[in-house]
Amino acid sequence: MNRLHIAVATDSNYIKQTVTACKSVADNNLMDFDEIVIHALISSLESELSTFFQETLESFGLRVKLYNVSGISEKLGKIVPPTISTSSYSRLFLSSLLDKSVDRLIYMDVDSIVAGSFSDLWNLKIDGKSIAGVLDDTGFASKERVGLASTSPYINAGFLLINLKYWRERGIEQKFIVFLKSHDGKVYHHDQGIINAVCNDSMLILPPRYNMTSNLYTKHFDEFHQTPFYSKDEIDSGKTNPVFIHFTPGVVNRPWFRNCRHPMRLLYLEYRAKTPYSNEELPYDNRPFKLKFLAWCYFHCQPAYYLILKIRGKISDKL
Repeated sequence: MNRLHIAVATDSNYIKQTVTACKSVADNNLMDFDEIVIHALISSLESELSTFFQETLESFGLRVKLYNVSGISEKLGKIVPPTISTSSYSRLFLSSLLDKSVDRLIYMDVDSIVAGSFSDLWNLKIDGKSIAGVLDDTGFASKERVGLASTSPYINAGFLLINLKYWRERGIEQKFIVFLKSHDGKVYHHDQGIINAVCNDSMLILPPRYNMTSNLYTKHFDEFHQTPFYSKDEIDSGKTNPVFIHFTPGVVNRPWFRNCRHPMRLLYLEYRAKTPYSNEELPYDNRPFKLKFLAWCYFHCQPAYYLILKIRGKISDKL
């Protein structure tokens, strides 16, 4: 049986986004697979809402398995900063949470939609590789703070093809924990930093279309200074033919808010309209004032915007 396995991590704050993301998975992949299994890593979700979540996804034609990861902090063995939901760290334990018969899967953040088929990616040969992902647009400090060279690849962990067989054979989970403890629970970029540090010599780089973050849509090409990174043609190809659109925080905001200016916001709303939340009004922008001001500068006074970014970058490099 051609079965696709996808893992998502969610909680009560992101249940609507998760349902929308999963609807987009179904619409673009059910025709290419005999079965799609959604492995939902859930924390702080009431039983009634869990039942609703499972029944909704099953109505889309998906098979659902729920995993309670509310106790993930105990597995980490360290207190982690409260700036990120601990459910996000649960992806570090996928090889032990899932049955050993699942030897590969796609992990995807839920602030996203799927706009194409996973068929080609699912058939990708990843023997000898721990993960496959898309290079992230991040500062050099992101690498240095987890012990990587400035020229090392650094991927965005919001979308990964994971070789669970490799993880189990090489004890990757334990290496994650050892790395976290060695940094006293305070790893830059949290679990993304851990994944990049531990898997850096065994990762495969994917084309941008498999994780089109907001910056890839909004930044000018000459603003990308990461090494290694993509060519302008590769990024333009991702914009034309995206498979996974990742609505990361940025000046354009996110499409589940009223004032979003992301170029793919209407596509997101098309999938949301196919969920039980179709008639709910979108909330107003809840970003802090400083982010709203930065967004205003981007759209109305770009010299000021780039000056602020330059100053922020210099401050960050000194920290």
